[in-house]
Amino acid sequence: MIKKTLTNIWNEFVFGSHLVALGDVLALYAMSVILNINVTISFFIVVYLSILAINFFNRYEDADMDATTNAERSKSVKRYFRFTPYIMVILTVIPVGITTYYAPISAIVFMLFLFGLGIIYSIFLKNVTKQILGFKDIMTALPYALLVIFMALYYETPITFAVVLITIFYFIRMFINTTFFDIKDIKSDKNAGLRTLPVILGKNKTKQVLMILNFLSAIPILIGIYLNVLPPYSIALLVTMIYALLYLSKRKLFTNQTTLYNVVVDGEFILWLPYLVIGKILL
Repeated sequence: MIKKTLTNIWNEFVFGSHLVALGDVLALYAMSVILNINVTISFFIVVYLSILAINFFNRYEDADMDATTNAERSKSVKRYFRFTPYIMVILTVIPVGITTYYAPISAIVFMLFLFGLGIIYSIFLKNVTKQILGFKDIMTALPYALLVIFMALYYETPITFAVVLITIFYFIRMFINTTFFDIKDIKSDKNAGLRTLPVILGKNKTKQVLMILNFLSAIPILIGIYLNVLPPYSIALLVTMIYALLYLSKRKLFTNQTTLYNVVVDGEFILWLPYLVIGKILL
């Protein structure tokens, strides 16, 4: 009984997007330290619930495809599908309400834009992926990266060059994450006519491209440190490049694909804060 309960809790944490949401909350906190933005719990509640809302809606829309490429996740999430309207109302109204109460109008407008971006892509723009290479992964990674801009607006902080550099860094890291996920979806994406990188380039060439992007992601951080707009300890975030090499170059180490994609890959962002804390102590 206890084992079953713990298994259900773990499955909900992993497949219910809580791991993803927690990772992004911790990553944003790390970035707020770098950008010297004093964040509050209200912001993290907004981000956490917003990520749950968009991911739940996407998985609801992709339920049939998900059942063939990620059966465990599909089975876990489908339990809540009959409650979709109520879940979406709760996960949308609370973040919007908190933002309306605590943040300026610019943050509210930008938040609604991010919500709209996720929903519009799920409903109307997926066919664009059949024409534009990598569009799916760009549209998945972009809202996460723009959360850095949202954080600045939420706390009425100027959109400085440092904010832009961190946003670019976050976008590249998320693009690597989402594109790697598409490797397991090659068959279903190909049948659907989607022009993802793995479908067009194949598994090995896609991993080579991601390797290059993995190293290129260091450029925004290094530029920021060189120009003295980011603190020296920001370089600690580049440890995430080494972490990514673990699954980009040693994928065969993970015989359980569910663990690889849903825990190892998504777990990258949870470690950003520990990297930064250690870097700050050392530097």
